Amino acid sequence: MADNFLKTAEQMKESSKVLNANSHFHNSCYIAGYVAECYLKTLAEKGLGSTPRRTHDLIALHYAVSSGATLPALFSPYLLDMSLD
Repeated sequence: MADNFLKTAEQMKESSKVLNANSHFHNSCYIAGYVAECYLKTLAEKGLGSTPRRTHDLIALHYAVSSGATLPALFSPYLLDMSLD
């Protein structure tokens, strides 16, 4: 069965909100990273036709999505610079 990254992102986003509302900030931030990963994998599926190999590296996922030759131009405004200082 194929992964449904968009559905997972929406479910995890709600979990992150609940954790944040209950002052569980560390876990809320951790889950928010998982949400970002799922959204990037959704963009990769739509723009590249597949997701990069089983990676949890947000920088690598961002690069794969933003450098994809077949990525529709309408996704570009949603691809923020995810560089870490």
